[in-house]
Amino acid sequence: MKTIVLILSLVILVSICHLVLAQDEKGWLGAVFTADQCLKIQPGVYEVKRKLCRIRYRITRHEKTFTINGTLDFNKKFVPTRPRRIELEVLFMDSGYVCRRQVTLEIMVTELPVSFSVATDHTAEPQYIRTYYTLYYQ
Repeated sequence: MKTIVLILSLVILVSICHLVLAQDEKGWLGAVFTADQCLKIQPGVYEVKRKLCRIRYRITRHEKTFTINGTLDFNKKFVPTRPRRIELEVLFMDSGYVCRRQVTLEIMVTELPVSFSVATDHTAEPQYIRTYYTLYYQ
C-alpha cells in the first residue's frame, strides 16, 4: 500500500513540475510593459541600444503580415567572449503594452552579429515588440 501511495505521489509531483515548466516557457504572456520598453511595429529600420547589446530591426510589411529581421550585436566591453548559443524571447504586445504572443528562438552562434527573423500578423490596432536574450557559453 505504501508503495502505491509513493508511486502516485511521484506521478503527481512530476505532473505539477511539468505544468510549472510549461508555464515558464511562455512566462511573458500577460506581462505589462511601459511604452519606453517597446518598439512600435511599423515598416522601417530601427535600432535599440542597451548597455550590453545593440539590436537592429528591419521591419517590412506585406499584405497581411509584418516580417521582422533583426541583428543582435554585443558590446565587447561587457560581453568579451562570444557565446555558444543564444535564446531569444521575442515578445509581441498589443496597444496596451500587454504581451499577447511570445516566440522563443534558439540560435547557435557562429559569428557576430547574430541574425534572427520572425513574422506577425498585421492588425488594425498598433503592435509593439521587445526582445530578451539569454547567453549560453557551454
